[in-house]
Amino acid sequence: MESEKKARQILEMAHPSEFSKVLLRNFDVPVGEYMCKLREYSPPNPLECELRMAFLAELRRIGVSGKDLEEAISLIEHTRTLQTIAHTTLTNGPGFLGANWLASLGGTNGSTCISATISGIPFNNESRPGCLNFGADRKISDFIMQTYPKRRALETANQQRAKYTPTERISITSGNRRSSVYSSLTSDFTKDIISYFSPAISKYVSKNINLNDFTAFALSFSSILDSEVLNRKMIYLDLCSVVAKYLYLIFENESHPITRFCFNKTYLENMILVLGNQPLFSNSGVNAEPFSQFFYQDSSISNGSEVIKWEVSAIRLLLLDKKLCPSLFLTYMVISFVNGFQCYGGFNQVEYLKKFKTYLCTIKLFADYNIDKVPTDSLTVGRILDVRNSNVYPLDTLFGKEAVLDPQVSFGKFATPTIIYKMGQ
Repeated sequence: MESEKKARQILEMAHPSEFSKVLLRNFDVPVGEYMCKLREYSPPNPLECELRMAFLAELRRIGVSGKDLEEAISLIEHTRTLQTIAHTTLTNGPGFLGANWLASLGGTNGSTCISATISGIPFNNESRPGCLNFGADRKISDFIMQTYPKRRALETANQQRAKYTPTERISITSGNRRSSVYSSLTSDFTKDIISYFSPAISKYVSKNINLNDFTAFALSFSSILDSEVLNRKMIYLDLCSVVAKYLYLIFENESHPITRFCFNKTYLENMILVLGNQPLFSNSGVNAEPFSQFFYQDSSISNGSEVIKWEVSAIRLLLLDKKLCPSLFLTYMVISFVNGFQCYGGFNQVEYLKKFKTYLCTIKLFADYNIDKVPTDSLTVGRILDVRNSNVYPLDTLFGKEAVLDPQVSFGKFATPTIIYKMGQ
C-alpha cells in the first residue's frame, strides 16, 4: 500500500501529462474493467486493402497459417485494436509481459490476442532483443545444454555483465550490437546456440518459420512462450515490417494522401516546423551496420553518412529490399490515423501520439479519415510480479515461478512499479 500511495502522490505532483491524467482517472479501476472499456472502441473507417495485404504477408512470415491466420486477420480488421508498446524481442521482460497481459483482457475468453512490436531499434536497446532474459535465481544451464562448445565464453560474459547490472540474460546474437533488429538475419553463431537450447526451451522454436529471418524466429519463439504463460494464444508481429510493405504498395499510387504528403516538400517542411525534425526512416539490420535514422533535408533523406534521393522510385526499391524501416511518425500516421487503429501504449507513446494527432488533424489531405475520433490515450503499463512482488520473466515460469494475473487488481496498483521507475527518480 505504501508504494501505491507513493505512486499516486508522484502522479499528483508531476507536471500534467497524458500519462498522469489517464492513470489518475483510472487509478482505482480494476484492470479487467479498464481494458473492457478500451475494447468498446469502434473504428471510424474501413481498413485499407493495402494494409490488409501487408498484415497477411507479415502473419505468414511469422508462421501463422490456416484457421489461425483467418482468425488473426479478422481480429485485426474488425477490432482495429493493437498492443504496440513492446519491442521486437526474443523474450520479454516483466514490463512488456505485463502490457501484453493487459491487452489480453477484455476480449472473448479463449480468443487470440495480437501484439504489434517495434523492430526499429538496435540490438543494444535496453529491452535486449537478442537475449534470453530471466530472473536472478536461474542459471545458464537451465537454458543452454552443458555440451555447448562455447559454454565457457557464455559464463565469462555473464560474470562480466554481473559487475554492471543485476539483469540476467544470455545473448544468442553475435556481431555488431549496435545494428538494427529490423530485417536482421540469423547468424551462424545464433543458429549454433539454438541447436543447444535445453529441452525446457527448445520446444518454443517453431518449425513453421524461416530460421534465417531473425525477427520471424524471435517473434514466433516469444509468442509461443507467452501463450503458455498467459494462458491465451498470443501472436506477436513486427509492425515496422507491416508498414514497410504497406508503404511500398501505396507509394505506387501518386494520388494517395500519404504519398502526396510524403513527397511534397511543403508538407514535409511544415511537419518539421510543427513537430520538430522527425526521422522518416531508420536503416535495417540486413547489412549489420550501426543503427541510424534518416531525416528529410533538401529533397533527400540522410543519416549523416549516407544521402538518399527522396524520390518515389528510389524509396520503393529500398522498401522492397528491406533496407529502410519506417519511423514512429510514419508508422502511426499509417496505422492510427489513416487506418483508425486504437494503439495500446506506454509512458511515451500516449504523449507523442497526441502531438501527431493534433498536427495531422490540421492537414486537409487527411480530412476524410476522421482522425479526431481515433483514441491516443489507451495506456497499458505495469509489470508482472509474483506473490513476493518480485519480477517475473516468461522464462522464469518454466521453473515454477508463478505470475500473479488478477484482473481485479487496480490499474494504479498494477502500474505502480512503472510509475515509480519512470517518474519517481
